[in-house]
Amino acid sequence: MKLLASLFKLFSLAALLSATAWGGTYYSQSSGSPSILANWNSNPGGGGSIPSDFSSGDIFIIQNSHVMTTSAPWSISGAGAGIQVAGGGSLTIDHVVSVPQLSVITGGTSTVTAAGILMVANGNGGGFDLILNGTMSFSGELWYGSGASG
Repeated sequence: MKLLASLFKLFSLAALLSATAWGGTYYSQSSGSPSILANWNSNPGGGGSIPSDFSSGDIFIIQNSHVMTTSAPWSISGAGAGIQVAGGGSLTIDHVVSVPQLSVITGGTSTVTAAGILMVANGNGGGFDLILNGTMSFSGELWYGSGASG
């Protein structure tokens, strides 16, 4: 019985550490502003949970056919945090967007308008922080944090 209780405690601790060290993955639910928490869900089709904030190391995926345009500054942070623009998805940056990692997947698009600033921090450890397999265009600014690569 003690062994079972010890194993349960060990697995509970491992689950807690996993949740702390790595955030969740959230999917856009429609076109709209990415800085609104209700526009994201842990289930691609909805019905899951919305994120509690943008600072818990979560990954935010803009899905196919969704056009997300910033309506306010948007800051994403935490270990492992990032934005992925999936094929067929689109992100338009009209404000300051600060993120440890941005990936634009093949078929995805991202535009930084004249009013926009994309700030990419050093958030991907040993990998690239800006990954462009899709299309990205700039009229605004791109700022790289110390140590960022891509």
